Parts: sequence; C-alpha cells; structure tokens
Amino acid sequence: MSEVDQQWETARGEFFAFVGSGLVVVFAFDQVPASHESGGGRRGGPGVSSPQEIGVWLHVGEDGLVTGYTGKVEFGQGIRTSLSRVIADELPVLLASIRMVMGDTDLSPFDGGTAGSRTSPIIAPQIRKVAAAMREILLDLATQQAQLQRDSLFMTNGKVVQRGTTREFSIAELARGQKRFQAVGDEVVTKPATQWGGGDMPDPRANGRALVTGGHRYTSDIKRPGMLHGKVLRSPSVNARRLLLDTGAAETMPGATVVRDGDFVGAVAGDILTATRAVEAMRVEWEAAVGQPSTHEVFDHLRKSSRDMHLAGGDITSHTEGSVAEGMAAADRTIDSTYTVAYIAHAPLEPRAAGAEWNDGRLTVWT
Repeated sequence: MSEVDQQWETARGEFFAFVGSGLVVVFAFDQVPASHESGGGRRGGPGVSSPQEIGVWLHVGEDGLVTGYTGKVEFGQGIRTSLSRVIADELPVLLASIRMVMGDTDLSPFDGGTAGSRTSPIIAPQIRKVAAAMREILLDLATQQAQLQRDSLFMTNGKVVQRGTTREFSIAELARGQKRFQAVGDEVVTKPATQWGGGDMPDPRANGRALVTGGHRYTSDIKRPGMLHGKVLRSPSVNARRLLLDTGAAETMPGATVVRDGDFVGAVAGDILTATRAVEAMRVEWEAAVGQPSTHEVFDHLRKSSRDMHLAGGDITSHTEGSVAEGMAAADRTIDSTYTVAYIAHAPLEPRAAGAEWNDGRLTVWT
C-alpha cells in the first residue's frame, strides 16, 4: 500500500469512528490553496491527516438518514434549506431524511468562513458532486446485492427501483453493514438542471416553524450547569481611548467578579442583571478618537478609504466596462445628483450573545 493509500485508509477509519457504519463520500481538492491549512488539527475534517484537503462530505447511515457536513453556517440566509435541496435533487431523497451539520469543528471541514455570498456558487456544487457520487455508489450496491443489470435501476425518493417491476431497495438497506469511503473531485458528472426537483417541492424552510412559533433556540437561550454571565465594558464610540478606570464599586458588588486582561475589562456573575450592574458601576472616562467619522461623514469616509485600500493593494477589485464620459456626452439630457440612505450594518437579527464551555480539556463555543 502506498503512502497516499495508507493516509486515505487512516482517514476512512477516522470518519467511521465518528459517524458509525454506512457510506461516506468526501470532496477532496487535488491542490491545497495557500490560504488553507491542511493536515493537522480538525480544519480538514474530523482529525484527518490526508494527502488532499477535504471539503464537504456526505454520509448515508444504516437508518437511511442522509447527513451533509459543511463548515458554512446558517444565520438566517436560508442555506440549511438550499443545501438540503441540492442533496435532495441529486440523490434524490426526500428533504425529511436529510440533516445538515454546519460549522461543527469536530465534524465539518474548514470552508473559509461564511461570507461574501460564496455558499451557493462554491459549496453547493461540491455538495452536488458528493451527492451524485453517492447515488452511483447506491446503484452499484443494488446491482451487486441483487444481481441485477445496472442500467435497469434508477433512484427516486430515497430508493433504488428496478424499471418495469415492483422491486425496490431503500438506501437504509443498501447502507446496512457497509463501511465504504470514497473521495471524489471535480470530475464527477452531476444531473442537468432540467432534472432537479424532488417529490416534496416546494421546499419548507428548515426550522421555519420553530422560527415562527418561537421554538427556535438562540445562543442566548443556552443554559449550562454552573453557567456564568459576562458583560463587556465597551467604549461609547469607535476607537475611543480610556483615560480613567475605577472598578472599586464593581469589585465589592456581591456575586460579581471583575475581569481584566490587557485593555479588556468586563464582569461575570451568576445572572446577566448582576453582571450588567457591575459594569455600570465602573467609573470610566473616555477620550473620543480624533477624525473618527460621524454618521453624516460616513459616506465620504467610505469612498476615501476604498480608494486608499485600492491604491495600497488591498483586497479591492475595480471593474471598468465602457466609458461613462462618452455615455454622458451622447445623452440628450443628464441629471447629476447623489442620494444616500442611513448606513445599516449587515448583521443577524438575533440576540447578540456567545457562549463558551471548557470541559475535560475541550472548548465548546456557541455563537
């Protein structure tokens, strides 16, 4: 066995140690981008040290549950639903049999963060390819186990069916007793868009009912044994400098503990109200930053900083097509005006909170 084969065999064993028996297909990159880390840690999957960087992956369990793993996270944009639909289309299976594990660093690959509207153009095609490869594996298993002609079989709604007969095999049956692991890449051929669409269209939004009825749990709803609540002392304006800090009143407050680490100052307590009161009891004097743009100046500041970043070689790309000057000169009438609206941060609409728990040498973070 070659060194590469040995590494993949190790990867195979580690995957099934995490997920149990069944079928696993992973998307593997032949070349690792310089910005990615490969090998050690859990950034490439569940502890996998492999010859290639591992991306999204898919597991079909002995119970028929189809689980997709991605480092992207759902925070209201709907990708849990859209990525589930990709799997449902390509296998195909019903949405009810699909589970998405997202942003779990024990199990998910490192996908470079969730930003820039990159999930649909980059991650969805990877998931489609692993789902297509999984479909071929299931068809192969049905062919082998039932001694049938492969071209007489097709998949629909989580079953392999023989054309012209009543014979069918559930994916749970086919995955039972298996520990089959396959790595695939861009070479996988997927269905044309004209064949997309499963038996349970239109899609119900994943966790949509819980969101509407108030059953959805946010980070701020988490309750852990012995949990403390923390509150951070924050400046009243961006880049303000702290001139004076007196935490005496907070330090004598029953049930509260002041936390200092360099410039960081906060308080922890058994409940959020006590922690908040401790921070409010601190006496602080601030000096506002010179030149910090106000709401009225923010657009001029954004224009200037964008130009400065571009000139400095920052991550800003300019696209020029055609000539504005020529277009304006050829117009019968021109109107020159500038319109602005209030600057709004692109931020989730959930309660802003994060949780952390250190237990038996492991750190779990909720955010």
